[in-house]
Amino acid sequence: MLLFELRKLEQEVQRHILRLLNNHRAELDFAIDEARVEQRANLTIAVFIVPSKDGKPIIEEAFTAVSKDFCSNGISLIVREQFPYGELLLGLPFGDSDSGEPELSFIQCKVRHQQPLTEGIVQLGLQVRRLLDREEYPELAVLRL
Repeated sequence: MLLFELRKLEQEVQRHILRLLNNHRAELDFAIDEARVEQRANLTIAVFIVPSKDGKPIIEEAFTAVSKDFCSNGISLIVREQFPYGELLLGLPFGDSDSGEPELSFIQCKVRHQQPLTEGIVQLGLQVRRLLDREEYPELAVLRL
């Protein structure tokens, strides 16, 4: 894939994250960390984690977690245990479906780090890669928060 195509995918997922944050702006608390180049928005929402291996989702191992914070190219999550995969598909609630349940949008992410917190709880640091088209993985449609 060419560099300009990768940049276009990154910009698309960054716009999507910004829309999500704007939808929750009343709940946001921004944190400034001197070691970071950009601010992170503290936002706790339920998310779906679908492990992925070689670009293929492992639906039977999907589980829910909560977000900790967001920035334009990364997301931190809180999970119950170490995550054994290097990549995942992250389901974010975005709008409502006809049934009244939150509709999920999925972002392909790379696991950048895992930091044990306490009692088996782990902070998972993700680098966002690209926003997935709904038709790309139709098997994800069965997942509900």
